[in-house]
Amino acid sequence: MEVVIPPDAAAYEEALREAGGVDVPLHPPVTVLVDEAAAGRLELAGEYRHMGEAKPSWQGL
Repeated sequence: MEVVIPPDAAAYEEALREAGGVDVPLHPPVTVLVDEAAAGRLELAGEYRHMGEAKPSWQGL
């Protein structure tokens, strides 16, 4: 599945929800890289950071 990321943060998060959400337990691996300025505009930035920090090192990026 390909998700095209719109330039504004709200649209980005809406695109993720429409694509099946970020809470689907069986999903293909996805890595999203954004700079701090863009990440700061995400509504769920704190949750995304927490999940990244809690991820086991054996899972890689």
